[in-house]
Amino acid sequence: MRARAQMVTVRRKRVEAFLHWLGSDVKLASVTRPLAGRYLMESLMRQGRSPKTVRDILSDLSALWSWAVSLGLVELSPWSGLSRSVRGSQRWDAGGARRRSWQPDELKTVLKGIDVKDPAWSMTVVALYTGMRANEIAETKLGDVHEDRIHIPEGKPKAAVRDVPLHPVIRPLVARFKTSSTDGYLISGLKRGG
Repeated sequence: MRARAQMVTVRRKRVEAFLHWLGSDVKLASVTRPLAGRYLMESLMRQGRSPKTVRDILSDLSALWSWAVSLGLVELSPWSGLSRSVRGSQRWDAGGARRRSWQPDELKTVLKGIDVKDPAWSMTVVALYTGMRANEIAETKLGDVHEDRIHIPEGKPKAAVRDVPLHPVIRPLVARFKTSSTDGYLISGLKRGG
């Protein structure tokens, strides 16, 4: 219940930020597509937010207007489809520099700094060679691990269900993880977060 209340607060703040940008409280029907586009370009895109965050904000605004459409308060939503104009990842680090890929020597430093008995080491190596997300690796059951691939049976988007090829370099390591598992998962001993 707490997560739901927190999301309501976030969405309320997003609507309030739009109203603040407008400078006044207006009727939903007076918000036009050009006005929505100006908000996107003049406010959201200039605040250094990630494209995902901008799309989430547009989604929340679109949801409010879609609700108003369903009640007959407005004819259509000016936000509908606007998120398609937000492209690419703009990841930045805490210092304001654009994020970049790790160099091989940096990866070696990280891997040497983690004890090989630590599950974080195993997860890092599997992620490095497969591109799998941390939660996908942590939730991989032994039945989904094959000699040349790992099957991911579920995920939020339809595309999350897939077979991930195993690079020949890590096949022996994955086979060792599989034979030494104590709990039915590829990497044993992980505790569920939350």
